Amino acid sequence: RIAALEPAARTLLATLSLADAPLPQAQALSAAGLAPSDHPVLSDLVARRLARTTTTGVRPHHDRVRETMRASLSAEQSLARHLALARALSEDAALTGSHAFAVVQHFAAAESLAHALEESDRRRAMKAVLVAADAGRAAGTLALAFEAIERGLAWSRTADWSTERALVVAMLTRAADLAFLTGRHERALELVAHLEASPATAVEKAEAQEVALGVYIAQHRLEDAVTLTRRALSELGHGLPDVLPAISFDRPAIEALRSLPLCTDPSAIA
Repeated sequence: RIAALEPAARTLLATLSLADAPLPQAQALSAAGLAPSDHPVLSDLVARRLARTTTTGVRPHHDRVRETMRASLSAEQSLARHLALARALSEDAALTGSHAFAVVQHFAAAESLAHALEESDRRRAMKAVLVAADAGRAAGTLALAFEAIERGLAWSRTADWSTERALVVAMLTRAADLAFLTGRHERALELVAHLEASPATAVEKAEAQEVALGVYIAQHRLEDAVTLTRRALSELGHGLPDVLPAISFDRPAIEALRSLPLCTDPSAIA
């Protein structure tokens, strides 16, 4: 039945088969290189019991169809479909966590087949990585989130500091945070050290340094924690003297602190 399909229908079924979850009809057609007016191609697959619609989208009719379709694809065909899926999903302005993970997986699959991603695809993949990592952290799937962010770091390049600075800083900071949360303390410190040696500003480094502080406290390395904190504060322009004077926190002093205006200086907040 698959061998008898027309090229457009075969491409659409291949696209559905490489997707790990049902695809919205518009995205399925777009990823297959079809226009919305080509909906009859999808209807024909449904009529042939090769595809079916669900409440969340379109998928192969059953796993045997998916397995047979995947097995029939050449490496070049798989590469084209993975790239098309990743591009179609990443064009969604409201990219969700599950779709972001799918984008990362499809770009990773394409990279394994092509050994490199085009520049525009690499940047799309990095942006999807951040969405996936944040969604994974929020859902408690920390290992998956860390795996995604590590993949994103592998896609980053030195030149990104001049073109995608905020994206690189965010990825390094998220990666350090997720490494800490998954018990990879040494990796977390490596990532913080990498950010500290980068062109990032003191304020940009502060969030990652806070992760390193958490690692030192968890490892009972309190002297290292104090040294890091003093250095970070000094870089932010709030250096501490070697000998701190005793501070009396009587009631008038506490009330005076309460009456201070809300701090809006990002350097002081960091």
